Amino acid sequence: MMIEFKRAFKALAFVIFIFTSENILAGNSMGLVTDVLAGADSPFFFSAGSHQSKPSCSTQGDHWAIDTATPGGKAMQATILTAYALKKKISISGKGVCDIWGDRESVGYLVIVE
Repeated sequence: MMIEFKRAFKALAFVIFIFTSENILAGNSMGLVTDVLAGADSPFFFSAGSHQSKPSCSTQGDHWAIDTATPGGKAMQATILTAYALKKKISISGKGVCDIWGDRESVGYLVIVE
């Protein structure tokens, strides 16, 4: 009985690790929006405070990347520009990968905090 419990506990711990490990390696930041960069055929880039715990692929200072070709990316861009215009701080959590632009972490989600 105890051996079955230990096996079940190990399996549960492994599943929890697999589903949460991406967030462990993801970056985060909080601050006022700065360094806004948008182009006609490129992702949307910006900074907001010091980019902490970022993945090794994210080598461009405190910058973040958003894919504005998606509905979610457009919504995040609108939120960022609103915070920028109102001089409000935002809190950002990254995805832990640089899949939108090779040297900037992709945004997972963000919130206006002030």
